[in-house]
Amino acid sequence: MIELQQPDQTKFIGRMWGDEFIWWAETEDGYRFIESGDGWYYYATLNQSGEYTPTNYKVGIDTPPASSYQLERTQARLDEIKEQIEQFNEQIELNRQWFAQKQAQASGQPVTLKIGIILIEFTDTTHYKTDSLGNRPDGYFSSDFDSMMFSYNYWIGSGLESPHPEKEDIFGSFRDYWYQMSKEKFIIEGKVVNPDTTGDGVPEWIMADTTRTYYADPTIFSWGHDTLANEAIYKAKQYGYISDTAGPKYYDKLVVIYAQFARTAAALMVHAESIGGKFIILGERSGPNLFGGLANEKSFTHIGIYAHELAHTFGLYDEYPNDYEDGETNLFNFCLMAYGIYNGPDRKAACPATLSPYYRINYEWLPQPKIIENDTVNFLVEYDYDYPKIYRINPIDAPGNMHYLFEVRHRDGFDLYIPAPPETFPNDQAGTLIIWQDSIESTWPPGSSNIYTDRIRIKPADFHYGYGPYPQTQLNDFFPSEEYQNYQFLNDTTKPAASLGDHMSGELLTWFTRPAHFELKGIQKLQDNNIEIDEIKLNHAIIKNKISGNWQTISVGAILNNYAATSVYPSLINATIYEYIPLQGYILRDTLKNGPGYWAKFGPSQSIAHAGLILDSLNIPVKSGWNLIGSISDKVPKLNFSLNHRE
Repeated sequence: MIELQQPDQTKFIGRMWGDEFIWWAETEDGYRFIESGDGWYYYATLNQSGEYTPTNYKVGIDTPPASSYQLERTQARLDEIKEQIEQFNEQIELNRQWFAQKQAQASGQPVTLKIGIILIEFTDTTHYKTDSLGNRPDGYFSSDFDSMMFSYNYWIGSGLESPHPEKEDIFGSFRDYWYQMSKEKFIIEGKVVNPDTTGDGVPEWIMADTTRTYYADPTIFSWGHDTLANEAIYKAKQYGYISDTAGPKYYDKLVVIYAQFARTAAALMVHAESIGGKFIILGERSGPNLFGGLANEKSFTHIGIYAHELAHTFGLYDEYPNDYEDGETNLFNFCLMAYGIYNGPDRKAACPATLSPYYRINYEWLPQPKIIENDTVNFLVEYDYDYPKIYRINPIDAPGNMHYLFEVRHRDGFDLYIPAPPETFPNDQAGTLIIWQDSIESTWPPGSSNIYTDRIRIKPADFHYGYGPYPQTQLNDFFPSEEYQNYQFLNDTTKPAASLGDHMSGELLTWFTRPAHFELKGIQKLQDNNIEIDEIKLNHAIIKNKISGNWQTISVGAILNNYAATSVYPSLINATIYEYIPLQGYILRDTLKNGPGYWAKFGPSQSIAHAGLILDSLNIPVKSGWNLIGSISDKVPKLNFSLNHRE
C-alpha cells in the first residue's frame, strides 16, 4: 500500500500490482480502481469485454460504488488474457532462437546489439522540463539517455557525484548491466536517434498525432496496443532517423520513450512488443515500483525497467507468481525477471537484481556448474561476483532435467540490493546461500496425466513464500535462515523439503510431496561470508512414517545399517511386530527386512523417520491368497505394480 495522488492533490492509499498482461489496482478498503486517460483515478467497473474501465466516481473524492468492491474480470476476459500470454511466450521462444542464432554467428566473440532510442511527446503533453531552479530547465539531455544506456563505468555515483539528472544513486549503465551478466559476451551500443537541432543538448522530440490522454484511454485501447510505439517508429523512419536496411541508421532493437511518467493503461503500458520482438516502450520518468509514488517522487527512469523489458526481446520470460502462466514461480527480489527488476534505493530500479543462474547458464554466460557427484564433507560454497561459482545436484530419478543449483550472493555490484536495501537487510544478514530448483516437471493433481511445468523456483530457507516489495519472509530466504541459528538442513523431511517438484511441495509437507533423496547437512555461514556445508549426501532417503497408535501396518522403505526391530521401530510395545506368512499366519519377528509388510503395536500417535540409502525397486515373492507387502522409498501408484503370475 502506498500513497497516491489525484491531479487536484487529493491523496489516498492504494496499491497496484500485476504485469503488462493482467493487473489490479485496489484501495486499502478493497475497492478496485483504474487510472483513466485524463490522469484521474476512478473506481472501476467492467466494459463489454469484461475488462476494467472507469466509472464517473473519483477515488478519494466520491463514495465508491458497491460494485467496485473486489471486482474481478469476467471469465471470458481472463481466457483472452491467457491466450495473449501464450502468444507472448511463443514469441519469446522465437526471440530466444533469434538470439541463439546471433550467438552462433558470433563464433565465440561477443554478441553486439545496436539499440536506437526514439523520443515521442504528445500534442497536450510535452517532454518533462524542470522549473527555473532545476538543472534541466529545457528537458533531459541526449547525453542523459546515452550515458544511462550506453556508457561504460561512467553511469555510477551518488549524491552530488551522481550523473543522474535528479542526483539519485546509480550503480551502472544499461550496457554495464548486460556486460556483467554475460561475462563480457553481450555488448550493448546505440544512441538517441532524435537530433539536437538547437545545439543546447536537448533532443528534438517527435510529436505524436494526438494527446497523451487519448493514448492512455483504456476504453480506446486494450492491453498491448502498440499504436504509439508503431507511430513513433514510422515517423522516425520518415524523418530519416532510422532505417530498415543495413547501415549506420539500422538498429537491432528500438526503445520508444514517451514524454512524462510511465502509465499503467492502454497504449502507454510499459511492455515489450508482443509480435516480432523488435521494441520496448516506456516513459521518460517513473516512481517507486515503476508506477508508484506521488508526483514529486517521479524521476528520470532507471535501468532496471529497460533491462527487464529488453530481456523479453531476446528470450527471457517473466518470473512472477501468476495463475495465468505455467507454474507458480516466484523468484522474489533475487532475479531481474521477477521483482528484482525494481531493486535499488526507493525501489526505482537503479540496482536491478542479477539474472538467476538458470538463464545465465542457458545463454552460456556462465560456465557449466560444478556437478556434485559424490558424497562429501566440509563442502565450501564460495562467492565471486566477477566469476560466479555455481554448484549442481542431480537428484536420483528426478523427472526430465530437473536439478538443483546453489550459489552464494553477497553485497557486490548488482547483488547489493538483494533482496532489500542494506539498511533494511544489513551485511550481517542471516545467510547468503540461495538454492534454486530448475527445470521442474511433475503431474498435478498427483497421479493424473496433467503435466505441470515450471522453469525455475527459489527454495525459501524460512519455509514461507512472501509477496510485495520487501515482505519480511524474504529477509530469511537465504540459507541458513535466522530461525536455524546458522545451522540448517535440507533433506526429504525438512522445511522446506528437498523435493522433485510437485505443486507447492517446497512449501507444504503433505501426502503428495515427492522427496528428492539428497541431504545438505549443516549449512552454516563462515566469518568471511562464504558458506560451508558439513556434509552432502546424494543417495539419502529419509522415510517418515506417521504412526497413528495401537496396531497398524508398517514396512521398511530404506536400506538401513541395522534391521533389528527395536532399532528400526524403537517405540514398539514389547517389541511386538509380526510378519504375515500365507498358510502360516502371523509370525513374531525381531529382525526386519525390506519387502514385507508388518503388523505392529505402538503407543500414542507419533512420527518415526528412517535415514538410509534409497530403495527404488523391490521384487517381492507372493503366494496365492492374502499377502502383506511393504513399499520402497517413494510413494508408488497402484498402476506401477506388476505381477509376474505363475500357474
